[in-house]
Amino acid sequence: METSDCDKVMKRKIFVRKNKRCKPVNTFILADESEVISVCENGTPEGEGGEYVKSKAVFNLIACKLTNKETKYPNCKYEGKELSEKKIVIKCINNYPVHYEGDLRYCEA
Repeated sequence: METSDCDKVMKRKIFVRKNKRCKPVNTFILADESEVISVCENGTPEGEGGEYVKSKAVFNLIACKLTNKETKYPNCKYEGKELSEKKIVIKCINNYPVHYEGDLRYCEA
């Protein structure tokens, strides 16, 4: 996936909220499914009760953002921004990723 693919991908997946509101942002992890699943299995627990997991490895991401917040489906338009070398925080259920929570800037000490 490239940043220029955001509009096409978001429309294909039909990310729509209540009242036909377009989803404001969606982030795509540029990795094989097995790499993301390994975060659930080997990552560091985060948050209260450890419900989220932080990756030890870094990932490249593409954030697709809505260009006009007042737009309603089917007129949603998105532009992409590449985010490089980010540690990710995800929610896992039964060692399977179900939600991308956010990313952390990676700085090697």
